[in-house]
Amino acid sequence: MFQILLSLFIGVIIGWNFHIYFMALEPKKIPIITPIPTTTPTPIKSRIVVEKNICKPKIIILKSENNSTTVTINSRKDSFKDLLYGGGFNEAMGIYMEANETKLKEYRLVVNEYFNNRYKKNPQKIIDEIVQYIELEPNSLDTKLYLVDIYKERGEFTKAIDMLFNLRDTEDNSTIESSLNSTISEYIKRLKKGNELKKLISFLEDLIYRDGSSKYIIELAQIYSELEDYKRVEELLENIDSSSEYSAKKVSILKEIKAKEKELAQYQYKIPIIKIKSGAGYIVHAVANGVEIPLLIDTGATYTLIDKDILPLINLEKEITLSTAGGLVSANFAHLDSFILDNIELNSFKVTIAPFKNRAFNGLLGMNFFNRFDFKIDQHKNLLYLKMKD
Repeated sequence: MFQILLSLFIGVIIGWNFHIYFMALEPKKIPIITPIPTTTPTPIKSRIVVEKNICKPKIIILKSENNSTTVTINSRKDSFKDLLYGGGFNEAMGIYMEANETKLKEYRLVVNEYFNNRYKKNPQKIIDEIVQYIELEPNSLDTKLYLVDIYKERGEFTKAIDMLFNLRDTEDNSTIESSLNSTISEYIKRLKKGNELKKLISFLEDLIYRDGSSKYIIELAQIYSELEDYKRVEELLENIDSSSEYSAKKVSILKEIKAKEKELAQYQYKIPIIKIKSGAGYIVHAVANGVEIPLLIDTGATYTLIDKDILPLINLEKEITLSTAGGLVSANFAHLDSFILDNIELNSFKVTIAPFKNRAFNGLLGMNFFNRFDFKIDQHKNLLYLKMKD
């Protein structure tokens, strides 16, 4: 039995080996794939494209105390001058930062030329670029002084003066000192010419705090003397000692004050006056026959004039013709029973009565009133000083 099973097993093995052998001899079948119909593509002409190697821009941030400036450095091969004039100031500054000393000398000339040529076309843009350039070149004194001149030309004197003070604090240079003094003098003249006393006083007080120069103390003392604020004048002059070069001026101002105080003491009346909005004169309030009326001070008018509608019941006298700025006007003389100005009362005061239409005042205070007094008008304190003539 065992022999029978062994014979069957050997037969199966032999048969399987023959099967493997004949399978290896049979050629492989290649599957057939049916193509999908398509349109014939348009032939593309082959071309070779050569591009410049463009790298990503390099960005540098320059930090200062108050702000920061971003400068982009590109791989473009444009010239430094082309970049400046083509609107690429930041990119040009990036090239500037990477230049050697020889190139920097060339670039500085180009930058200065650019600032000069383009300032009139776009002032604010160039100012911003000059400020940025100064951050890159903090030792460029010429550029800083050029910016000072620009500020002066634009009337921005406080910016120019602040910049010069900062320069003087860091550099010992006679040009800076000279420019500072001339700029301050020019600004003071402008403020005086424009009668901007408040701004002038504030500016001088700031100068005294920053500089401490006796020159500015004297300047401010003279202004307060004109304003008749003698107490403030004396306080300021206490800061000037006898060894100062301005000590003689101090003595002179104090003498002037004494003389002015003596003069003003002679005036019996100090009457408040009001500057009209148009700036063409002063108004004083009087009381005529018990009626309060605002009158314009007019030392060019021979007689005091009152609008006829203000005193309709007054007895009119002789008719006259008045010459006014508006032409010839018919008027009448009249005598007021009482005319009061502050503590001054005049009886049987002669005036003229005529139509007078004005929103701010109802007539004119003329010379037939002022002839009775020595008078002075203080435009700074808005006071009318009067002293009865002997």
